[in-house]
Amino acid sequence: MFATLDEQRRLYVTESSGQDLYAELLNSTRGCRIRRMEDRDGDGRYESSVVFADGLVPSMGLAWRAGKLYVADPPDLITLEDTDGDGRADKRTVILTGFGHTDNGSLHGLIFGPDGLLYFTMGSPDGYRFKRKDGTLLEGRTGALLRCQPDGSDVEVVARGFENLVEVVFLASGEIIGTDNWFQLPADGIRDALVHLIDGGLYPYAAEAGTPQPVTGERLPALALYPAVALSGLELYRGTSFPTEMRGSLFSAQHNTRKIVRHELARDGSTFRSTDNDFVWTDDPDFHPSDVLEDADGSLLVVDTGSWYVHHCPTGRIRKSPAPGGIHRVRWQGKATPKELAARPLGEADSLAAELRALGRRDDKSTSPRLVPLLQHPAPQVQLAAAEALARRGSEADVPAILRRVAEPADRFIEHGLVHALYRLASTDQLTTALDHASPRVQRAALVLLDQPPRNSLSADAVLKRVFAPDEPLRRAAQASLRRHPAWVEQAMPVVERLLSSIQPTPGELESLREFVGAFAQQPAVAALVGKAVTAEQGFAPALRVTLLEAMAQTSRDKLPAGWREAFSKALGSAAMTVRAQALRSVNALRLDGVDDALQSVAKDTSASAPVRVQALRALTRPQSALEAGAFALLLGELAPTNAASRRLGAVEILATARLTAGQFAQFVTSVAGDAMVSPTVVLGAVPADGLGAGESDVLLNFLRNSLQTGWQLTEAQLTAVGRAVPAERAEQLQPLRQELRRALARQGEQLVSMEPLLHGGQAEPGRASFETKAGCANCHRVA
Repeated sequence: MFATLDEQRRLYVTESSGQDLYAELLNSTRGCRIRRMEDRDGDGRYESSVVFADGLVPSMGLAWRAGKLYVADPPDLITLEDTDGDGRADKRTVILTGFGHTDNGSLHGLIFGPDGLLYFTMGSPDGYRFKRKDGTLLEGRTGALLRCQPDGSDVEVVARGFENLVEVVFLASGEIIGTDNWFQLPADGIRDALVHLIDGGLYPYAAEAGTPQPVTGERLPALALYPAVALSGLELYRGTSFPTEMRGSLFSAQHNTRKIVRHELARDGSTFRSTDNDFVWTDDPDFHPSDVLEDADGSLLVVDTGSWYVHHCPTGRIRKSPAPGGIHRVRWQGKATPKELAARPLGEADSLAAELRALGRRDDKSTSPRLVPLLQHPAPQVQLAAAEALARRGSEADVPAILRRVAEPADRFIEHGLVHALYRLASTDQLTTALDHASPRVQRAALVLLDQPPRNSLSADAVLKRVFAPDEPLRRAAQASLRRHPAWVEQAMPVVERLLSSIQPTPGELESLREFVGAFAQQPAVAALVGKAVTAEQGFAPALRVTLLEAMAQTSRDKLPAGWREAFSKALGSAAMTVRAQALRSVNALRLDGVDDALQSVAKDTSASAPVRVQALRALTRPQSALEAGAFALLLGELAPTNAASRRLGAVEILATARLTAGQFAQFVTSVAGDAMVSPTVVLGAVPADGLGAGESDVLLNFLRNSLQTGWQLTEAQLTAVGRAVPAERAEQLQPLRQELRRALARQGEQLVSMEPLLHGGQAEPGRASFETKAGCANCHRVA
């Protein structure tokens, strides 16, 4: 799974038991081990292998330091020592405990930083709960980067907000870069990321929970974004044997895409951008790299899990394969570069940034006078490093200089560094005074910091003064503060009323309105105002009413405010079609009852479009409810092959759950016969409970026969159920169908074998076009 090296180049590798990782973590099953390997003759192959330790919970991280192996053994972080020199650990010491252990977000990513501290990562929802020396708790459910002393003391959170932060490295200039999966919900196929980690940083994915951590403003962006590649191990190449352009590169293990990727980092303000190059890759479906690390000779070691990790991988069970894991070595076979020419010296600015970060780690407050002028240094990375160092070593006396720099433009990382320094250094009085600063940037920083622990001293008046500020970031921050205080509902009412009075609302105003409704929906005054606006045909812009209906749909159906059912009913009859359509979507989203009369009116309104009427029927048609003749005719019309697949499938969904008569069922089957989008399984779900007559049975049997011949798959159990629904004299016709089913399964197996060569190579864009249009996959599925 993961590996590390000691000073003698011995390799320590964590091995899984080969069973379900999640189940073993949850149940603390101790079936895993650590193996120690040695290359005694220096030929690059490990000829010696011993079990260094066993009886471990699945371990996803380890690091070597001063004769001790630091190991993740959830819920514990432990050290293992071989005190008698027999090659096997005989001393186990728990240095920190309290790690959650339910899935692969548990403790991992152990590494010692240049400050001598032990860093490690956690994912969500596993979280952590540690008791500190003073008896207080440090806890969280959000994935995080944490650090502690080598003995496990002084544990603290460095950065948080992750779903699954995996491993980190330290650049020569002191910055921390990490691999993160589920950096965001998949959007346009993008999900995972490389992240630049900064002290006190908050990142986008997981909601805050646990011990309060600083918030400095908008969440921090990714360094680079990727599809669902499942980033895992990460290494910074410091060696001299690879070509010059590869030195200083990062190498990441990408589990899903079967690659080791090289990342060339270049400065982008105070952070970086990455140029990526595939370094090791294969089409072999059993290669799944989980870690990459540099050996002392400058070669790279790649740790491969093989085909073991399938239990919670979407594609893991497509094929059965017993392929074991392995360790691969990558060497450079070109002409060696003299060692004295190999190193890439740091530039002057990067060297200064590294020095400042080292200063920040010292227990020396006297360094702050030197740090303050560097907030104006021309190199952004130096400004950031100075802000980070001040956060640790500055004082209240440095706050005015920090505020002056906050007033000036800065990228998000520098802004974070400055505000984080204020969080640690500024007094409440200093921040309260800063609310009246001429700069909206300073006002926003003060507002954000005063509205969180440990200060919690922001007044409603201070927020209201800025809730419609001309500066958009300040305005957003003030509105967000207002929404965080349900007790300020009286102060919020004029804000909501002003937003509702807009004749041509901007996208920003609509978003603010949506968020205010979400925050104050349970407040009677706000709920009543929303209900009034939704039902009013005059005085409120349709776009506002649509936005309100969208926001109302986010409320729990069990906590629906009084009067909102009536508001939905009236909106369903609105003269504005955009309002009526959104009311239908909201009612369907809430699965709202008590509005049937209004829905019936829409469904029977022949002046409305067919899709709108079908939406009304969707809300009305509950499992096993009968359909009136007019409703059935409308849905049958939607099945016309000239209609879009989404419309046809919407009608099929309603018909398949309704209680159809035998005659209606036969018409339904006849209408979908030959439609490649309609599965016979869906059709069989609509078979009337009281069975079919001879004529209707013939229609169904013919449909099933054609379905099998065109590639659809049925089961023996489904054919048996059909036998119970048709008359006895028709049941005899099922035997040829059973034989056809067996032939179809055989044909399918042959087809899969014949198509296996197509799994290699391929072109993405024609595939996307086929997925989205030609083959119609996108009607039911999404690529992410």
